[in-house]
Amino acid sequence: MKNLKRGFFFLAIVSIIFISYMPKAFAGNYWGEFCWIAEKTEGTYGEEWEGPFLVRLGFTHMGDDYFTIQGHVNVDENPLIISGSAIIIKSEIFMNLQWTSQSMLSPWRDTSKAQMNLSLSNLNGNFWAIGHDFNTETRAFGMSYGSGTMTSATCP
Repeated sequence: MKNLKRGFFFLAIVSIIFISYMPKAFAGNYWGEFCWIAEKTEGTYGEEWEGPFLVRLGFTHMGDDYFTIQGHVNVDENPLIISGSAIIIKSEIFMNLQWTSQSMLSPWRDTSKAQMNLSLSNLNGNFWAIGHDFNTETRAFGMSYGSGTMTSATCP
């Protein structure tokens, strides 16, 4: 019984030491907010998404070439909430993003997936997106898509 108590005590001490170092080992490092001017060049997204509009993304460095992303776009009364991930490969940043929006001016609710490819040298590039839309009044579903350019900008 005495050895069993010592074993549990030893295990508790080791667990406490391990847990106390874990947040430091697994915590990401927030790099801050970056902004782009997005402009649609083709697609079926509505007039409010013609652009140009400001995209604000916060980057957390997770280690090596991996990042998590949180952000938003506010177009009129139609806020878009964005989340995703990014990886640096050679001289480009590849981002996989998803977003949802709820138009305050219409019954449409949207969800989309997008990819952005940016040059590391100037942070400019392109985006592609495809979405599913739902009208809460008519109960109709729709699809939308678009592509365009991303130009690095100073966050206001």
